[in-house]
Amino acid sequence: MCISLGGQQGSIQARSEVAADRGLPRHGRATMGPKSANPPYWGGLQRALGHYIGVRGLSRGAGFGYGSLVKTIESILLLSMALSGAMVAHALLARVVKALLWAWSPLATGETEACTYQRRVYCTSDRRLWPVVCVAGGAGVAWGLGLVWHSPLSSWLMLAGVLGVLAALAMDLQRWERVAVSGNSVWFQRGLGHTVHQVLIDNIRDLQVQECKESGFTLRHGRRNRSARLSL
Repeated sequence: MCISLGGQQGSIQARSEVAADRGLPRHGRATMGPKSANPPYWGGLQRALGHYIGVRGLSRGAGFGYGSLVKTIESILLLSMALSGAMVAHALLARVVKALLWAWSPLATGETEACTYQRRVYCTSDRRLWPVVCVAGGAGVAWGLGLVWHSPLSSWLMLAGVLGVLAALAMDLQRWERVAVSGNSVWFQRGLGHTVHQVLIDNIRDLQVQECKESGFTLRHGRRNRSARLSL
């Protein structure tokens, strides 16, 4: 009987130690064994963090959730890419069209052009060319809204962006200034289709070059812009 009672007491003591190791209450008190995976306050900490994140609007259940934040960043990136893409498209298209027009209608007639010069929109800070940049930028914004805004008007916005780039090209050609020098004359023109002026080199009595600082911003030089004027 003593042996059996001793065995029962030993088994009861062993079960009590196992329960203590598992974090179960022993003798009316809540204890935590050394092998517990998470402390008892871990669940409360998780709930507090979840409530804080939900209040901050980073959880999916909030009004301005994680998906909305991603969509906002994606829209901003698309708008910026469309804006820069419209300006790059205008610059490349203007360069190609001007090269073709110059080859088709050179300034010097009957003579070989020794050197040429033309003013570019994005390389000068002249205020008369700012409307061209604004129209190209507006075309990029319309293009970007057509990509971001999924509605029946998206195709019309895309079309407005393409037409805006063409309008910027037309305004650029109206303000196109180019100069050519041949062996006997100096030729210059302000605006496509306007009068081409010719000045014989033998009639040039004086020549002045004036260089001064220009205010404004250009993509090539930033705010450090200078202009050179040639007076004949």
